[in-house]
Amino acid sequence: MRILYIDTNVLLARWIKDDPFHNESVLIISAIENNQIKAYFSTFGLCEIVSVVKRQEEKFSSIFTNKNLISLAFLKKVRKIKNINIFNDKNILKVNISGQKTEISLTYWTAINIGAKTGLKTLDNIHIALSRIISTVTEDSVDFFITGDSGILQKAKEIKKMFNISVIDPSVLVKVEGL
Repeated sequence: MRILYIDTNVLLARWIKDDPFHNESVLIISAIENNQIKAYFSTFGLCEIVSVVKRQEEKFSSIFTNKNLISLAFLKKVRKIKNINIFNDKNILKVNISGQKTEISLTYWTAINIGAKTGLKTLDNIHIALSRIISTVTEDSVDFFITGDSGILQKAKEIKKMFNISVIDPSVLVKVEGL
């Protein structure tokens, strides 16, 4: 069974009918719920969902009858996706930065190293770091990082070389898995 890390934009696309990956997102989430593929998301991603939905409330307001706290209601909707694994990295490292002892989470330390090599945005580096950490601290090895983010997709070869994780867009996953 293939194992994926889902970027926030793929989950959100499930509910945005005019998103270019809406149909693929529906198929991917259905495959997750039916145990055809194993998927990870993160507690960090849950935080990101709330922020994105709040900033773009108009886009998501048609989904809910109660217009209060749409972002938190949406978080609950995402969390109800069956069989999605929510990963929370609790690993803390003690590193030496310029002679200063520093405690830092494994996620952030990995993201710093990714950022230094790829120049991607901070949030993207953190998601990629989490997909890598899942492969090192669980029994699962992430095969695919699924994203609609063109910036991450442009760095797919670098990420594959660093972590042996294939970065693909949702349409490629649908084809590869025959969803």
